[in-house]
Amino acid sequence: MREEGWELVESIDEEPAPVSRLELVSFLRRGESYVSGETMRERVREEGASLGQRQAEYLRVHQEEIPSEWREFYLVLPGTVWRDRDGDLYVPYLYWHGGRWYMLFHRLERDWYSNGRLVSRK
Repeated sequence: MREEGWELVESIDEEPAPVSRLELVSFLRRGESYVSGETMRERVREEGASLGQRQAEYLRVHQEEIPSEWREFYLVLPGTVWRDRDGDLYVPYLYWHGGRWYMLFHRLERDWYSNGRLVSRK
């Protein structure tokens, strides 16, 4: 992302965990269909589910280990935050498409919907 002119704002630099030691956690509460990015990040801090880009990259490389049930969600790893040249903040996520997982970055200021899950250590 640095090559794109982005600035690293925050990064959890933990050693990536094997998939068997991970679980998915919803960032929504009863009755919610979406939350703001800031609300999602607050809940990440509350839950201690703050894995970041190193874990996302590990999952992408070891995607054959990711349970097939996870394919219905996009997997959010907001422990890494990037700022683009326009000042917008982004976090990494993985999504399933065409038989494989891809890693992209989602703008934090946008809403986060029920098809997303936080990746957390068990």
